Parts: sequence; structure tokens; C-alpha cells
Amino acid sequence: MPDSQPRACQRGSAPRPGSGDSAGPERRRGRSANYEVPAGSAPGREVPAGNVRGSNVPAGSTPKSSTPKSSTPEGSTPGSNVPVGKVLPEGNDRRGGNIRGCPGHSADHGPAPRRRTGPLGLLLACLVLVASLAGCAGGSSDTPGAAAAPAGGQVLNLYAFSVAKPGFEALAKAYATTPEGAKVTVLSSYGASGDQSRKVVAGAPADVVSFSITPDLTRLVNAGMVDASWSSGAYHGTPVTSVVVMVVRTGNPKDIHDWSDLLRPGIDVVTPNPLSSGSAQWNLLAPYAATSHGGQDKQAGLDYVRSLVHDHVSTRPSSGSDATETFRQGHGDVLLSYENEAIAAIGKGDDVEYVVPQQTVRIEAPLAAVSTSPHQEAAQRFVDFAATPAGQEVLARVGYRPVDPTVAAAHAAGFPPLGTVWTVADLGGWNAVTSGLFAKDTGAITAIYSEATR
Repeated sequence: MPDSQPRACQRGSAPRPGSGDSAGPERRRGRSANYEVPAGSAPGREVPAGNVRGSNVPAGSTPKSSTPKSSTPEGSTPGSNVPVGKVLPEGNDRRGGNIRGCPGHSADHGPAPRRRTGPLGLLLACLVLVASLAGCAGGSSDTPGAAAAPAGGQVLNLYAFSVAKPGFEALAKAYATTPEGAKVTVLSSYGASGDQSRKVVAGAPADVVSFSITPDLTRLVNAGMVDASWSSGAYHGTPVTSVVVMVVRTGNPKDIHDWSDLLRPGIDVVTPNPLSSGSAQWNLLAPYAATSHGGQDKQAGLDYVRSLVHDHVSTRPSSGSDATETFRQGHGDVLLSYENEAIAAIGKGDDVEYVVPQQTVRIEAPLAAVSTSPHQEAAQRFVDFAATPAGQEVLARVGYRPVDPTVAAAHAAGFPPLGTVWTVADLGGWNAVTSGLFAKDTGAITAIYSEATR
């Protein structure tokens, strides 16, 4: 999928895509937008693009603050929350832990218990809250195995990479409104892609998995936990897609427009560690592909990555969401990230905007049912839902670029247009990319990171 942005960053308004005006970065202030790429866009197509600023939330969607990053350390299992896949009756309040209107726990059941103080009171309050949560039918929670299925229903445990949380929360909520998902509760664990993959192989009770990169799913295929034909379905098993972008402070004070700007003296770049994070691999593949002309000049690509890592990357968070939080706290001038993660940050009110470089890479996140799960058929139905027009519409509204052609066309005007978009296939496929760039013992980029941390 294409993604690009011209180098010139103008301060005024920019021409809208298709307006016929001269190329200049597109800036959108305070308007809802969903970024979409029409299916069939060919790599190499040069189209003006630009910085995106303000509340760039897909039209018709309501951005959520979701769970603060600090509440879920990367690589750990998040705490139990109210299921988000079902919409609780109006008047419920998740924030204070006092759930009103939950079926079986309404205010009509009697006066609220007298508030207690001290350890015993806290314990009783926690027990009451847990009982309330267990009684609410729901479509998603944040702790696999932590909630019972609704009567006659099914619990599915999802293990996914951290940046995907808004997308899967929205998918679970939408799935719960369908006949197939009406009695399904999706319990979720989010973390660094590689860590999540290793957890599942080690025995985590997963029914559905989604990782940032295909090699993390291949680990499960090799372990006999995911069918080798997982990629033979709709959209080759990767219905969740995005592109790599540059997130900058509002107003783009460092005047960042393309990959060469990241190597200017004094520019500090935030990106995760590729040894644990799949998003980090995408973040580095984008400039590598751009500067190596799609892998044709490998040395030029590695020289760029070496300069970037050695001279401009001072922090190495473990995951994409950790990197976003690091940038949110004021570290760095530029954050390399998924476009959907940038849109989510803007939707939360972060003082940022993002730049789409002239050349980038298409992010393809695999999604699969675990074949060894006792709920494999129910898990596959949830996986299939993500590739339906309804599922693609949900993903578009939280900032992912749809792969369904009809949905893509409907949202095309909301996404910045793209220039040259490289894919892993252009670089030789995942086997070549992993062994040549990211493998622990043979990867050239892994070696660059090892040199930088000595």
C-alpha cells in the first residue's frame, strides 16, 4: 500500500488530493479523517502527500483514550477490564469501578453497600467489583482466561501486538453485534510482538493470534499450533495493514519531511528495539527500502540504518506502544511508527502530527486462529470477520488502511495519498529479510544494533 509525503512542509493549507494544485504537504487541522488507499495502487506511483495534523480520526468514528499505556507494561498481561466488545447499558461508568446498569447488577437491586475503610473494606470492595464484572456479558476484556463466557456463549483468548489494541477492541465490539459474535467474549493480551509469540509457544492459552510480523506467526506454524495454510485465505491472512510514518511535534518544529532529514545533526529519533518489537523491524525496513532502492543497493540501505541507529537513536523501547509513550513524555524529535498509531495518538489529544515520507513500506500484520485451540472453529469465525467489509470498515475507522477494495475506495479521500510503497515481497520475502537483516546471528541490522549498544 502506498504512502508518501513531499519534502516541502508548508505552513498554510495544502491542496486536497485530486485538486490539481501543485504538490505540497497536506495539513489537516481539527477535522476528522480516515486514511485510506485504493486497492491496486502500484509501488512507484508518485502522489503528493503531507503532514497530518490535528484530530485526524476517521470520519464517523469516536476516538477513545483507551487504557493509558502506563497501565499495561509492554510484554506483560494487562489487568482485567470490563469487556469492551459489548456495549454496556447507558449510564455505566468504567472509570470509577462503579458499574451501574450492568445486567443483574442494576441500582434497582438495593442500595449501594456502605463504603468501608481499611484493608478489609478494600478487600470487600474488590470482591464486589469482581463479582459485578463477572456478571456482565461482554465481547472483550484484557485478561485471557479471566472471565466466564456468557450463558450459552464462548470465550476467545486473543494474543496480539501492542499497537493493534485499538483495532481489535473495535473489532470485538463490532463482532459482538453480529449473530455469530453475539455470545462471544474476546479476552485480550497485548505486548511486544516477539514476546507475545513466544508466550503462546510456551503455553499461553491463545485461540486467536495477531503479530506485527509474519515470522512471529511462523514460529507458531513451526510449533504445530497454526495451520500452514493460514495465509491462503482472504488477503493472504493479513487483513490488518498500515504504513510507516514519522510522528513529529505539532508544527513540525524540526522541519522533518523525508528520510534524509533524520540524519541531520542533533535530530533524536525514537523507535523500538527490533530484537523484541515487530514494529521496529517495519520502522527500519522503510528507510532501508527507500535508500537501497527496494533492496537493489543493500549496502546503501545498511549505511543509512547504521548512521540512524548509531547517531540518532538514543532510546530503544521494547515495543511500538512503549515507543509512543516515550515520545509522549517528551523524548525525541521524531517517532517512527505505524500510521494508525499516529492517528490514535492524535485522537487522544497528543500534541503531535505526522509526516508520510516519499517512500515507505506497507505493514502487513498476520491474523490467524490457533489450530490447537479447543475453540478453533469459533476462533476462525472471528478471524474471518476481520476480512469482511464490515470488519474492514471498523479497521478503517480506527486508522488502518483497508485491504477490501470497496471499503478502500470509500475511505480514500480521508487518508493522505502515497508515493512509492515497498513491500516485504519487493525485498525478497520474509525468509530473505529475516536471515539477511534481523536474524540474531546473521542479520545485518541486528549486528548494527549490537554495535550501537556495546
